[in-house]
Amino acid sequence: MSKRKPKEFVGARQKSRRALIASQQFAQNILQDKDSCKDTVANNLSEYAQVDSNTFNIIPNCDNSTSSLEIVQSQTLNNTDCSDTSSISNSPSSSISDQDDSHQENTKLCQQLVEWATVKHKITHSALTDLLHILSPYHPELPLDSRTLLATPNSTDIVTLETGQFCYFGLKNVISKIVSNSSINGEIQLCFNVDGIPLFKSSKSQLWPILCSIKNIPCSNPFTVAVFCGKSKPKPLNTFLKPFIEELNTFLQNGFINGSNEYVEIKVHSFICDAPARAYLKCTKSHTGYSSCDKCTVRGEYYMNKVVLDSLISQKRTDEAFRQQLDEDHHIAQTPLTELPIDLIKSFPIDYMHNICLGIVKKLLNTWIGGPLKVRLPSQKVKIISERLLDLKTHIPVEFNRKPRSLDELQYWKATEFRMFLIYLGPLVLKDLVDIAIYENFLAFHFSISILLSKKHIKQFGVLFVKDIINVFIQHLKTIYGKEFIIYNVHLLSHICDDVEIFGVLDNFSAFPFENYLGQLKSLVKAPTNPLQQIHRRLVERDLLISKINIEFNHLKLLLEHSRGPLPVLNKQIKYHKQFGKIIFHETTLSVITQAKADCYCLCQNDKGNNKVIEIHNIIKASDNEIYLIGKEFLYYSDLYSYPYPSSELSIYVVNNLSDLKIWSITRIIGKCVVLPFKEKGFVAFPIIHSI
Repeated sequence: MSKRKPKEFVGARQKSRRALIASQQFAQNILQDKDSCKDTVANNLSEYAQVDSNTFNIIPNCDNSTSSLEIVQSQTLNNTDCSDTSSISNSPSSSISDQDDSHQENTKLCQQLVEWATVKHKITHSALTDLLHILSPYHPELPLDSRTLLATPNSTDIVTLETGQFCYFGLKNVISKIVSNSSINGEIQLCFNVDGIPLFKSSKSQLWPILCSIKNIPCSNPFTVAVFCGKSKPKPLNTFLKPFIEELNTFLQNGFINGSNEYVEIKVHSFICDAPARAYLKCTKSHTGYSSCDKCTVRGEYYMNKVVLDSLISQKRTDEAFRQQLDEDHHIAQTPLTELPIDLIKSFPIDYMHNICLGIVKKLLNTWIGGPLKVRLPSQKVKIISERLLDLKTHIPVEFNRKPRSLDELQYWKATEFRMFLIYLGPLVLKDLVDIAIYENFLAFHFSISILLSKKHIKQFGVLFVKDIINVFIQHLKTIYGKEFIIYNVHLLSHICDDVEIFGVLDNFSAFPFENYLGQLKSLVKAPTNPLQQIHRRLVERDLLISKINIEFNHLKLLLEHSRGPLPVLNKQIKYHKQFGKIIFHETTLSVITQAKADCYCLCQNDKGNNKVIEIHNIIKASDNEIYLIGKEFLYYSDLYSYPYPSSELSIYVVNNLSDLKIWSITRIIGKCVVLPFKEKGFVAFPIIHSI
């Protein structure tokens, strides 16, 4: 039985390169010492004589190596063709170029494997290792172990606290990379979030991460600063926050130097937390306490098994009074955050995800379903509302991650579903079904929050205008549902306009981005043992510690090119060039009606300055590279409601009757619309609030 041929680790391509180098050495040395170099070069060339006889002009299987040498020698000395000479002289650069190309290809392959295994499909280490072994014969440059490919760290620095373990990642790596690789000048605003999430359903283990995002960089994803894992909150708080406070203070004092060698100032934008986390970080009374309000000195009273905060005119808290702990009932201890040069009142805005969506909207829905009899809806009406919600599922655009669900599943609704009900679905599905007082009270809530979510509406109406509507809403809540309804979340709503005056629209200080990231962080833990080590290693592997920034987030994309039309002759000056089925710009997706009916509506402004809802039938790119929409506009417009103000003030219309095809420049687009069916009256068009 013949022996197995040993594996050759030097491939044909590498042999070719070595032969090229040998031939070049021969060409350089032969002019200096023809006789002395003959035997040496012949030996070097003989090893590669069978690689490519046509390329190197070497006679394969020649018995006399000298004759092979003489052939090459004669070609080198006697050939006067300039092209041949140049090919010899250029061979080193060709070899280097080939090596660079090969290295780039190998690097690209490794990057693709890392992204495929970690971000896209979450492949286990054992499965990735098996794949690397399969690829090894074809790509010997790849490592054989997944830990080598992913650069998995071997150790994790763990600090033991009283109630668990703590791992600090830090701010420096992320911020220094962002500053050095960008042209950011002026300042960087840091936004922080601290929150607790359960790790497993059958365990008391919980994670308490410190997260950060760069607020003045568009589409900046959160990143991890520190993570605590234990059976309860991290204690002592001073030890948990100490490395974070020390590093942050250093950055606040010294700043950074950007890629253009310019000084960049670091500032704290805000700490965005829910009520329990705010109270924990600030060492104050929780939301169930009598002096629990973060913004004013109101003192609650115990009423019908609840602490009620009824007053709307109490004295506002200040940073100076907070640091001096003048309101002794509000404080539990001295917070370590006093070491930071920030305003401890204004730097902790009210998060509308928890306060409004998961707080007030959820409480209203639960009250209508299972509250006191005087405000509870009959089961038949609850069923009708659920049916109306389900009927709207196919009309929800791609910007909404979740579709409407029945009220039977209310306990499983997420914050985004409560937000969608408040802004878009509630005014429609509740109409002509609930008591007029309840409906108009809900409309006041809907109207005020819709304004606070839009820069355009805030500029149009003003914050004080909204504050008056909110105060009326709270007073009517007390009248309709009783004094016991005015609990912490409802009272805190009276202060939210103050935060809007400081930070802008509600989404500027929302916990939604952090909440999404918390879910990703939790999914990194696969086993109950060593959760911090798992999180640390997965974060390093996925490079999630470095915030991925998309500066060109407004880049326009045209997709789904087609030739189906329609292409009516509407303007002889416009020459059609290409047709598309989808356009993406400003984080908004618009499609033609044949592609996605829920995504084919937008709000445009016509030549007279009037708003028109457009149904898109085609997207064209003209020969001058201008983009146009071909579509039909609704001809009939009316208000969905008139209290507290007509819905048309928010560009919300009942629409009907479509026109013939018209052409619109995309520069006339105000925003995308959610268009929902409305009985026999036609449709209701809601502009997607963040797009206007």
